[in-house]
Amino acid sequence: MKNVFPASTAMESADFLCFILFLLVSLPLIMIPPEHYRKPFLFTAFTSTITAFSIFFWSLARAKGGGPFINESVEQITGVPAAKGTYLVWYVNMSAEADEKGDLLWYLISDGSDCCRCEYLLDQNW
Repeated sequence: MKNVFPASTAMESADFLCFILFLLVSLPLIMIPPEHYRKPFLFTAFTSTITAFSIFFWSLARAKGGGPFINESVEQITGVPAAKGTYLVWYVNMSAEADEKGDLLWYLISDGSDCCRCEYLLDQNW
């Protein structure tokens, strides 16, 4: 497809056409009341779960196992003793928080519910 937009624009003609097609498909879906979303969401949740586990088991079979970290002791490979007990919990927590800086997903998981306490968004003390 020939690009009709100038080079200074951040998109090409194909990008714009895809955006218009996306709008034409998604705008009628806005008219569906939310109480009718349950069946499509259940179908999507069921099929995506089956697909994810299928791909996981296929990749394990294709790789002939989970690798040395699963089949052998981690201490034999790395020379570092494996964490146990409360140390393991703290290491998992630290690894989750290592990506916390600027990560909206971790914010929503950890304390995103604090945003729901206020009646209006502007009532919150940021």
